[in-house]
Amino acid sequence: MVAELIDDIRDGEASPEGNWFVIKRRRWEPKASTMIERYIEAEHEDMYEDWDERANDCFTKEIVEKMQEILNHAFRGDYATAYWTSEQRVEIDILPQGEEGAR
Repeated sequence: MVAELIDDIRDGEASPEGNWFVIKRRRWEPKASTMIERYIEAEHEDMYEDWDERANDCFTKEIVEKMQEILNHAFRGDYATAYWTSEQRVEIDILPQGEEGAR
């Protein structure tokens, strides 16, 4: 948190120098259709011509929806789905105590 960082810098526990970024919390969501496409593509190399088309035909809309429900259930919560990204670099203009007049 910004307030904690300011306190840490003023107390000399952190440095205003370095790479500081604004971060954004994100959430990954599984996608059954992508999983199926990638699986068929990976297996296609070992199968016969046009097998991929036949394999795709086996996945009806209802089956894909059921698989999506299972994936949503398996990946509920934040355990394997929450992550953070660095959005923009920021400059820290706070000095540690005792250095205010040094610069």
